[in-house]
This record gives sequence, structure tokens and C-alpha cells, in this order.
Amino acid sequence: MKIEPTGISKINLQVAEIIKNELTTVSYETWLKPIENAYMKSNNIVIETDNLFHKEILEQRYLKLLDTAFSQFINELNYSKIIIKVRQPISQIENKIEDTPFQLISASEIKKIADLKNEEKIEVDATVQKILIEISNYIDVSASKGEYSTSYIFTKKCNAEVFKRIIDELNNKGYKTDFIKDMNIIIIEWK
Repeated sequence: MKIEPTGISKINLQVAEIIKNELTTVSYETWLKPIENAYMKSNNIVIETDNLFHKEILEQRYLKLLDTAFSQFINELNYSKIIIKVRQPISQIENKIEDTPFQLISASEIKKIADLKNEEKIEVDATVQKILIEISNYIDVSASKGEYSTSYIFTKKCNAEVFKRIIDELNNKGYKTDFIKDMNIIIIEWK
């Protein structure tokens, strides 16, 4: 006899499906799998992770997505907020032992981290290529007008690695660049 999920367990599965449609399988399995075991406590949805790093990734990158997905079930859950916390290991609960400064991370966790970094690297590579093509078009238009400089405004939020790689690539091609950080503008000259 198959036991059907009820209450928050059922909603967790529905939320998981919503989120799976928004992310790659690797991202979901690496970071968001714990939502399948979320529970209610004091009118809050609680999601437990195995370590602080995982907790921080969820809070920094996925909290808005989680809230959007869970909010579709606000009538059933009526929650105040989503709390992400590190699961206390059974050994600490049973033996009340102190945290040790060193904790060996499992090979599967390390693989997940490596997979995520590789996924991020691919995303950075694609972003850099896209922006370089746009900048190249700006340069072509400006040069065809007899100009010796142009500027490019970064309209999409980019990380420091993207900025650095674009500037390095332009400098390697002989362009002089000046980056105005607080305005997200790069000035490119070819005198």
C-alpha cells in the first residue's frame, strides 16, 4: 500500500516541481533537494541543510525563488517566513559534543561544489562572450563614424570575474580601457 503525502509534505513535492522547472537538474539536486523535507514550526517554513556553506548558498541565491514557490500555497500554509538552518548532527544531539574546527566534507558534497563551480564557469564564459560581441558591435559602429572611443554600460548585474575577463580581453587586443565601477561603465579607446 502506497502512502500518499499530505499537508506540507504534499506541498513540498509541488514546490519541488515548480523549482525543478526553473533550474538545471544539477542545481536542484545540489542545492534545493532539502526543500522536500521542509516542515512548519511557529508559523514558519523551516528548511534544514547539512552545513553552513549550503545554508548560505540557499539564503543568498535561492531564498527569493523559494518564497515565490511556497507563496503559491499561502492559503494552505499561512506562513510568516522561510527559515534556513543547519541541521544539528545526531552525535551533537545525543552526546552534546562541541563543534570541532575541522570537518571532513564527503566526496559527494565536494563533487556537488565542483559541479556548481563548473556550472558557474560555463555561465561566466557565456556572459563574457555575449558582452564581448556587444562591445565589438559598439566599436565597429563608433569606428565607422570616425570615432576613436566608445563606452559600454553593463545593464545586467555581473560578477567581478566577468568584468575582469572582459577588460583583460580588450587590453590583450590592444584597446585601452577605463572601468567606472560605481556606474558599471567601461570606456574603450583605440587611439
